[in-house]
Amino acid sequence: MQDFYHLKRENNPLREDAFTVSCLGKLFPASFSELIRFRHGLSTLLDDIASAPLSLSFQPSLPKSGCVYDKMAPFEKEKILIVGLTESGIIPAFLMYLESRKRDLKSHLIYSSRRPIAGMAFNEIHSHGPNHVLPLAGSGAVFKEIWIVEDEITSGNTVMNLMGRLRRHMHMERVRIFAFADFRTQDQKAALIFETAKQQIRCSVHIPDFFNGHGRVPGTTEHENPGTCKEGAFQIFQERFVPKVSPPFRDDADWHGWHLPFSRPALGVMSGHFFDPVFRALPSDISGGTILTVGEAVDLAACLAWSNRKIAFQQISLSPWQVDQQTIFSRMTFADRYYLYNYDRLDGPVFILSDPVDRSIEIEVIEKLREHGICVTPLTFVAEKEETKRIACIDGQ
Repeated sequence: MQDFYHLKRENNPLREDAFTVSCLGKLFPASFSELIRFRHGLSTLLDDIASAPLSLSFQPSLPKSGCVYDKMAPFEKEKILIVGLTESGIIPAFLMYLESRKRDLKSHLIYSSRRPIAGMAFNEIHSHGPNHVLPLAGSGAVFKEIWIVEDEITSGNTVMNLMGRLRRHMHMERVRIFAFADFRTQDQKAALIFETAKQQIRCSVHIPDFFNGHGRVPGTTEHENPGTCKEGAFQIFQERFVPKVSPPFRDDADWHGWHLPFSRPALGVMSGHFFDPVFRALPSDISGGTILTVGEAVDLAACLAWSNRKIAFQQISLSPWQVDQQTIFSRMTFADRYYLYNYDRLDGPVFILSDPVDRSIEIEVIEKLREHGICVTPLTFVAEKEETKRIACIDGQ
């Protein structure tokens, strides 16, 4: 397997070239080993920040060649908001959140959503799913630092527009942008610093050297039979949790379409509360396999893969990429907008996890894969009679 994949998009003249990384699970299943390795790459960036006594900040009021040194606030004493843009930013932001909590930083995590929730509307012009909402409405939160964590920075326009929207919505002093790859030109890099400085935002971009873009030579594994179908669906026990203050969802549809709505970062903050990821053990019947995940439910799949190290996940995403017979060997389309790649290479058993709002997509996936001889078993959440035991997100890696 490789770390980096360079692909070609379909039906997007603004962005023909595409890029993804293995930990997102968009081309092949991603497991705990990918997650821990990419988290390590983010860890090196925090080590660099913590050890650097000074940071450079370009001041637009100075001559073009002028830079001043600005003492860096120690982030371990500050309140940090980690932002991931759905869908590609969910896994990177999740990994950064894990690393920040490992370091006992005062961090909170939110994801954007393309679903009808209350919050700050944001448009990502070049995207195949351009309309986002960040769940910040009515939060009243003040953060010293905002960390935007992405898989890649292409031009810098998305993060620049996002920072402008955040600046009008809330008080913030510094924005750090983390990504696994940076494809900007020197002019685009200078423009980002210049424009954010004009808005009195101290901005910096951090890319790990660990990921050099060369990837690794693809390996081969023996194909395993996806296994026989089992009756019904596997059930994951749902924590019985009612927040002290009910979030101000606009109507029932805002949260009924989500599994575990009071444990999803994409639904937090709207009531002034943060909903951090919750880690659960899978039923003992599941000893391995791949979880196919539809759309924004990838945050749940990532938590399950982190807690259950024999399980991997693969996204059924909105990314329309060409079958090139080098990286992508097969593609299946659902509802004319969701895509599953390399489905003929799935190792069994195969499960699927989707939010109730995407139930129709889940049914279509199960039916189409069955036609190709691949059995897919749904995973569902049910309430447990006794208190659910959480899996602590602590590890020694």
